[in-house]
Amino acid sequence: MVTRDNDFEMATGNECGVIGYDSRIKKKETQIVDNTKAPIPTTLLNNPITAYCTRPQKIMFILQKYEGESTYNKLFYEIKKDLFQTEKEFFSDELKKLITM
Repeated sequence: MVTRDNDFEMATGNECGVIGYDSRIKKKETQIVDNTKAPIPTTLLNNPITAYCTRPQKIMFILQKYEGESTYNKLFYEIKKDLFQTEKEFFSDELKKLITM
């Protein structure tokens, strides 16, 4: 989301507030985006997430990988036991390529 006061590409939040994240960090003294950097919190807002998006989605899974690995190989969190195994067949082909479990 880009507004006069805010600039972030991803957010987490609820009805109480929003944390905006951005990975468009530029390399020092250049205008080149450093694609090796993970998104970092850049914005803290006291409005509900619905003020910034019309269809917020629940976080169902958090996958993990070590720096330097190209695919995610560990399920760190799932909202309901065994849901990941049930749902992964419905993932897009692009997403499936990022997962090796």
